[in-house]
Amino acid sequence: MGAGPDFDQIDREDVQKVREAGLMIHPYAVNGKADMKRLLEWGVTGMFSNFPDRLQAAIREHRQETKR
Repeated sequence: MGAGPDFDQIDREDVQKVREAGLMIHPYAVNGKADMKRLLEWGVTGMFSNFPDRLQAAIREHRQETKR
């Protein structure tokens, strides 16, 4: 179970509350790479985008950055 809010209607605190409740959070309509990276930093468990290639690149970069 989880939540699927509009990405521009949430903040880091919202993401944390959903995660602390043991739910997944997949914001929708995330099309900008900067937005994708910010949401990944906040801890979303997935997201919906019209640009899956851009999303995959953001995820890849986020993983590399968190390994450092």
